[in-house]
Amino acid sequence: MTVARLTNDPSAPVVRLTRAPSQATGVLLHEELSDGLFEEINNVLDANRLLSGGTERFVLGEEIYYRVYAEHHHVQLAGSQALLFRTALRELYGPYLFWLTTVPHVAIARELLNAIESPKHPMILGAFRAVVLFGKDATAWLNALLDKKYKGWSQPPESYWTFKKMAARTNLPDRRLIAMRATANTLLTLPDAPEIKVSDVLAAPEEAAANLSRVCVHVFRGNTSYRSLARQLDVAAYGRQVEEVGAAAWVELQRLGNG
Repeated sequence: MTVARLTNDPSAPVVRLTRAPSQATGVLLHEELSDGLFEEINNVLDANRLLSGGTERFVLGEEIYYRVYAEHHHVQLAGSQALLFRTALRELYGPYLFWLTTVPHVAIARELLNAIESPKHPMILGAFRAVVLFGKDATAWLNALLDKKYKGWSQPPESYWTFKKMAARTNLPDRRLIAMRATANTLLTLPDAPEIKVSDVLAAPEEAAANLSRVCVHVFRGNTSYRSLARQLDVAAYGRQVEEVGAAAWVELQRLGNG
């Protein structure tokens, strides 16, 4: 018989492990995510599909989501981009703009409209980022929609005032600054690097994307203070691409919103 001590707590109960069903009174479950699993990020998404039982939900949690987003260019499992887009927009308040550029325009509009019509704080702020990147017309449309929705409220939600501040800046030449709720001189602190101006980050989207992946790994490892930075870098990395698909997505958003 082998005896193993797993704790120094003298009050901890003694547990005997056996493979004989007739001698067992319970089942010991040991769960571990192997580091090797992340060598192929699509394995993680396949595992999620099995664990979710066909519910089309991401059930692995925020930390794993950030690990997946760190490898977003390698996601190939069918339907995963749409699932992850919806998850970040409606459940996690995480970076998601890359997913937005990969899903059909009507899906973009449908998920954004769902987020706007049934707002959850702070996730609604993610929808605001996309809409301002779509341009002035989309921003004015949402501004009017929110005015109508909260007309007569003695105390509208904080998100309403947040968007009012964003809408007031639509004359800025770079919409990404509105989406980031920053100025060109705002300083960002990257891991193990000196502070850098937002203007410099915006000037190098590919570098921003590389830093985004590194920051997402930090969040995965428990440094949750980097979540805000990840969302900022997401805009810097993929804001221009969102603007490119924004015209078509805005048409669909109008159609669904006015339908």
